[in-house]
Amino acid sequence: MSYGMNCRRITLRNPHGLHARPAARLVMTATRFESDIVVRCGTTSANGKSIIGLLSLCARCGDEVEISAVGNDALHAIEAIEEIERFLNEAG
Repeated sequence: MSYGMNCRRITLRNPHGLHARPAARLVMTATRFESDIVVRCGTTSANGKSIIGLLSLCARCGDEVEISAVGNDALHAIEAIEEIERFLNEAG
């Protein structure tokens, strides 16, 4: 796969926003890949492989987050994150 950047936007529908459980799932997914993964909410961004960074975004229900990946496996990283999108929006 060639080196590149891929991006996905997700609107959070979880009433609790991006809380600990979905943030941990996102980190577990992101750390499987070499690519750099950045999650942006508004004007704030965080390393997608850092639970503290993701929680510091304070992403709430209705917020749109942009997840971008840059690297050799960026496309695969974004595809894996798309597969867990449902989990990111589950309450609980």
